[in-house]
Amino acid sequence: MNQQAKLKFVAQELGLSSFDQMQGTTRNVFDTLVNTNAANQSFDFFKNVGQRAFPNTNISDNRFQVNEALLVEYINVYKTTLDGAGTAVVGIEALEGPVYGELVIGNQGVLKDIPFDVVSQSNTDKGTTNKGFYLAPLIGIVIPPQVEWTFRISVQDAQGAATGANGHPRIGCELYGTGVLLNLKQSL
Repeated sequence: MNQQAKLKFVAQELGLSSFDQMQGTTRNVFDTLVNTNAANQSFDFFKNVGQRAFPNTNISDNRFQVNEALLVEYINVYKTTLDGAGTAVVGIEALEGPVYGELVIGNQGVLKDIPFDVVSQSNTDKGTTNKGFYLAPLIGIVIPPQVEWTFRISVQDAQGAATGANGHPRIGCELYGTGVLLNLKQSL
């Protein structure tokens, strides 16, 4: 079953009759939280996301609007890096140590204790290798409209200095996949 078919199937099961008339898209949502630099910590991404603003998140609520949804295909977990002065975020990189994730949609855990693996990406043009993000390729889990959702990770190792030069002040999470956006198909 492809992504569009899965989205239509879920919409049909939920009684969302106009879902197939909405705009399809590729979508990502992300959220970042402050790293307290403690070993064995948990981070609840997208919870109380309305209290943060861009560039720390790109959404204002952890529930999609009517006729919006996301079929999650990848979950990326990362930490930010600072410039030499320790003041500006200049990049993102993989976390150290074991990382486990849990996706909760509504009050139901749909993924529990999934391990994340580091992926290395080579850039042959520049002769460099980047340590990639932790990736969790999924078959496709649909986050339907109007249902709250969160993603929690458990990190079993400290992630570096919380502040200062070359520190890692924030931990981030991105959900990526096929999305559905509201499409009124009329002028307002």
